[in-house]
Amino acid sequence: MQISKTQLSGWFKKLSKALTASLLVLLLTPIVEASDRYPTEREMQQLRSELSRKIQELRSGEFSNYLDDYRTEEEKQQHQLLVNAWSKVNPSIAPFLGMWSGYEQSLAIYPSSIQGQVCIIEISEVGFSHLATGIVVNNEEIRTSDRRFILRNGTYLGSIGVYGDRAFLEGEIPWKTPYPLFVPSPSTLRNEEVESEEQIKQALQQFEEAHCSASLPIRRS
Repeated sequence: MQISKTQLSGWFKKLSKALTASLLVLLLTPIVEASDRYPTEREMQQLRSELSRKIQELRSGEFSNYLDDYRTEEEKQQHQLLVNAWSKVNPSIAPFLGMWSGYEQSLAIYPSSIQGQVCIIEISEVGFSHLATGIVVNNEEIRTSDRRFILRNGTYLGSIGVYGDRAFLEGEIPWKTPYPLFVPSPSTLRNEEVESEEQIKQALQQFEEAHCSASLPIRRS
């Protein structure tokens, strides 16, 4: 299941080819302080509908290629192997697992041996962004430790957060087509803009404490 840094870099190059600079203006999120609350159920209902609408617009419009699947057959098989194995021991998290590709960033969702729990690592073009843990709710969404919800809509994911006391669907392009997971380490979580390694060390410790991994579950006899 180990994914090399060369493969990781290749994914970002493929994504860059699929997207144009003109779309960048659509991806701007209001620059305000993150809230200390989760979205309300009413906000969630509205933004679930918005995510569905945006996916349909992309699929039927001139930007439909943004949702294309760039994975190789081997990558698809490796990812499905992970999902199938975890679905037998922690079924609610299985549909979320993998490294979901997006515009200039990826969202890696790892399995945990704790029922219903996952670890979430965000990776931008410059490297590691941050890590959060999450609990799968109703088999449809993840309630994260950084006060967001990650929604699953078929083979796509969207993220809802609250900023300036208003809930937003973050970005205009959903995450899509999950790749196999890489094994997190100081080298794979490198960030060109982080001067100190302390943040990465803390993230790896949190990852271990949440009993997360990139491996297949251990079979018990």
